[in-house]
Amino acid sequence: MLDKLIGLTTIGSTLAGLTMLQRFLAGVTGVLALTVVSALMSGLILMGGFITAYFTLVHYGVEPMLAALTVTSATCMVTALLIIFTLIKVRRLKEMSQHHLYRDVPSLAHIGDIASAFIKGLKASPVTRRD
Repeated sequence: MLDKLIGLTTIGSTLAGLTMLQRFLAGVTGVLALTVVSALMSGLILMGGFITAYFTLVHYGVEPMLAALTVTSATCMVTALLIIFTLIKVRRLKEMSQHHLYRDVPSLAHIGDIASAFIKGLKASPVTRRD
C-alpha cells in the first residue's frame, strides 16, 4: 500500500514538473521570438534613419559621394559600438563561473557530482573478480 502511494506521488510530481517545464519552454520561445522580431524592426528603423540622413544631406547641397561617405562612417561607428557591447556581454557571461550558479541553486552541485561519478564509472574498465 505504501509503495503504491509513493509511486503515485512520484508520478504526480514528475507530471507537474513536465508541465512546468513545458510552460517555461513556451515562455522562453515567446521571449526569443519577440527578441528576433524586435531586432529586425530596430534594424529596419535604423536603416531608414540612415537613408533619411543621406537624402537630407543631398537635399541640403552635400555632394552625393560625401553624403554616402558620411552615412557609411556613421553606420560603421554604430556597428562597432554594437559589436563592443555584444563582446562585453559575452565576456560577462563567460566570467560567470560555475561556482556562482551552484551557490544560487545548490541542487545543481549535487547533480553535477552524480553525473561526474556516472561518467567515471561508465569510462572505467570492467573489473573481473576471482572467487
